[in-house]
Amino acid sequence: MEIALKNTTFTGSLANDRTAIRDAIANVKGYQGLASGPISFCAAATPQCRDGNRTAVLIGYTKGGENFETEVLARVTMEEDFGLE
Repeated sequence: MEIALKNTTFTGSLANDRTAIRDAIANVKGYQGLASGPISFCAAATPQCRDGNRTAVLIGYTKGGENFETEVLARVTMEEDFGLE
């Protein structure tokens, strides 16, 4: 969202600004998430576009408390049509 907002030119019109933010999100490609691997979005109203690259991540906590630490235990990238009909 931060990337999209930085790439949005706001006009002061709520309707236009909403459209501009939507379009900026759709143009985010290859974002390297915290643990998931690269994520891209697109404008089509398909599950593949809504759900990025559909990478499931299993994260384990190695240290609890206020200064917690985590590690990525596994990543699984599913085929584009996995579970979709």
